[in-house]
Order: sequence, then structure tokens, then C-alpha cells
Amino acid sequence: MALRMVSLKLSKNGKWIARKGIPADAREEYKRLYSVSQEAILRLPAGTSKPQAKAQLGQWLAEVETRIERIRAATKGEGSPLTQRNALALSGRWYDWFLARHDDDPGSPEHWSDRKEHLLDRVRLPHAKCFDFRR
Repeated sequence: MALRMVSLKLSKNGKWIARKGIPADAREEYKRLYSVSQEAILRLPAGTSKPQAKAQLGQWLAEVETRIERIRAATKGEGSPLTQRNALALSGRWYDWFLARHDDDPGSPEHWSDRKEHLLDRVRLPHAKCFDFRR
């Protein structure tokens, strides 16, 4: 079985096109979610520069492959990978939750300074143990 890489092709009318086949095990669900069953197609307008087209191809391909992995993970009952957008949304929700916990009593600046140092130490100390500075 040959592995085909996704690549950009410049059509006669100057538009960029790329195609990504949807794997058989994900086709039915991909079609239900995204109305595409056999292959996802990226079409970029004429006049798009090659560097811009390559950048957009990378973003598009990452999104399509993440969708496929999410479908496969759901089929197996596993967690799914986060897209950058999902990660930002999740961090925003956590931030709102965290601030809401401290709305009524935010505490003193000294408390937060101590918390910051405590958290930084928890990150630094495990890594610092692998260095011996006594030499």
C-alpha cells in the first residue's frame, strides 16, 4: 500500500487545491459531522502566494487530521486530542472558574506572591535534582 502525502497543486485557473483522503474507519462519522465522506478538499483563491498557501495547507491538514483522530478516539472510548482553539477555550474556562473562586475574598498580594514561589519551586525542584553543583 502506497502512502500518499497531501500536497498543493496549482490549477490552470490559478487556484490552489489540496486533497486529503478520509480513512475508511472514520468515513461514516466524518460524513455525519462534516458532510464529507471520501476526501476533504482545500481550495484557495487565485492570487494566493505559495508561502501563504503552504501555511494555510498546514493549518487545514492539522484540523482534518485532528478531526479524524478525534473520531477514532471516540470510537475506542478514549480521550481526544485538543486543537489549539480547544486548548485556548479550555484555559479560558479554567481562568474564569479560578477567578470566580476568589471574587469575594481575593487575599493579599503577599499570599499570591508566596503561592507563585511555591508553584515555581514545584516545577523547578524536580529538574534541579539532576544537576550536581558541588563539583
